Amino acid sequence: MTGNIRLKIKITMLCIAAVMAAATVSSAFWTDRIEMEQEIKAYDIGIDYEDESLNGISESPYIPGDIKGFSFAVINSGDISVDIKPVISITASKDMIPGCSGFIITDAGGEEISGYEKKYIDENGEELSKEDIEEGKAYRTLIYTKADEEVLAGSSQRDESIGELETRRDYSYGLKLLEDTDNSFAGAEAVIDISTYAIQHRNREASGEWISIVEER
Repeated sequence: MTGNIRLKIKITMLCIAAVMAAATVSSAFWTDRIEMEQEIKAYDIGIDYEDESLNGISESPYIPGDIKGFSFAVINSGDISVDIKPVISITASKDMIPGCSGFIITDAGGEEISGYEKKYIDENGEELSKEDIEEGKAYRTLIYTKADEEVLAGSSQRDESIGELETRRDYSYGLKLLEDTDNSFAGAEAVIDISTYAIQHRNREASGEWISIVEER
């Protein structure tokens, strides 16, 4: 029982590098565009994403340190209540370096989002360890997964006493290009995938597995 939907933002970054010899400072400028793709399969558990709520990352130049806001809504379109864990991943066509070159997801205050577990995947598809990241090893994909589940009511299951209140949850974040991103990252392409994990809320088995509706790439 699962729903399957994918919204994709593709950011094409074109570099125009300006070098100020007197200050020996370089700055890179990027432009971007948005593409959205959607596929839906609904069973007993139905998860939808509202297209119109995915507010775009604007077409204005993207420079290191910039944050561009985006938002999306997750909707339970099925009969039964579900627990959900949103997943946001960023995949770049060039290496990202921890704390240096690359992207992070931020909250409204411009700080990296908290309450999410992070995974770093290298260009070979291997997950990097905490030690690897501390050593500054490069990665291509950064995955944020909500640490604690949230409840969405279903059309047939809606009980305030057990936390089933709303069928919709809205999320607002920012995509930030790190301040120290250098010109070696210019010309890269980055894709954001927004998806979720879901499991039934009622009669949930202790060993029940989360259903991933992160589409394989």
